[in-house]
Amino acid sequence: MKRLLLLVILIAGFVTLSAQQTSFQVEVAAQSARMRFGPGLTYGIQHYANAGHVLTVLRADSTSDPPWTWYFARTPSGVSSWIRSDLVRRQTAAVGGAQPQTVAEPTPAPAA
Repeated sequence: MKRLLLLVILIAGFVTLSAQQTSFQVEVAAQSARMRFGPGLTYGIQHYANAGHVLTVLRADSTSDPPWTWYFARTPSGVSSWIRSDLVRRQTAAVGGAQPQTVAEPTPAPAA
């Protein structure tokens, strides 16, 4: 019984943490960007996104070889896949009815 209660508490904590994650939107900056099955170049291509497409980022992950940040993002058609952060521009929230602006992602510093 104690194990079951502990399991319920752990699941409730995980669901609470997941619900607190925020999403944001990015616009594809590259002419054509590959969206992959996982966060890395070794994963197969699942989908292509063209310049100007807006994606909703659900999660970010970093890889160490090479050092890139990857976004797990959803397309308007519902495809969820991974895309490198340097291929998109983050959109800022609109204020007072103004159109959203895009902000370029910082370029990673080269490794020494």
